[in-house]
Amino acid sequence: MASNSKNENKEEKLKIEASIKIEDIRNWFIFAFLMMLIAVFVKDIITIALAFISLGLVFAPAIIGTFFFKARLKNKAIQLSLVTGVISVLIVLFAGFIGPETSTISLPVSTVFLIAGQYIWKNSKD
Repeated sequence: MASNSKNENKEEKLKIEASIKIEDIRNWFIFAFLMMLIAVFVKDIITIALAFISLGLVFAPAIIGTFFFKARLKNKAIQLSLVTGVISVLIVLFAGFIGPETSTISLPVSTVFLIAGQYIWKNSKD
């Protein structure tokens, strides 16, 4: 009996680890697809590099926030932060305004929406 429960626990852990790896792979494919679309539509290498940097900055508030917030970050707030950050990058990119100064716009946008999302969903059980 005891060995059966240990085997079931090991199987559950393996299933959870496998699902996490599949989600990570899926997220990387989505990110790579986004980068591919940007590379297809934008021919200037400097603009592409600035877009990569800008999209990388989208993740900074959520990553740094996990270290410094005493309360746990809400999943919905993180999703809101990431989506609005990517949208801001795409708006600046396709409007043709991306440059060294404007490539950092995603950082404050993501930060503001992460804080707003934390406040909006502060009582939800995420």
